[in-house]
Amino acid sequence: MIKDLLNSEADVTLFTRPRRFGKTLNLSMIKYFFEKTEESNAYLFDNMNI
Repeated sequence: MIKDLLNSEADVTLFTRPRRFGKTLNLSMIKYFFEKTEESNAYLFDNMNI
């Protein structure tokens, strides 16, 4: 999902899914991927293909 989001040339991305389908989980994943904090979140994505 992150790869598709990065490769998209859209100005706006709309996430539509039914209730209880993982919207918050996906947005949290995107947050941790892009967020810069004092502690690195890179370990969360060590074995992922992005």
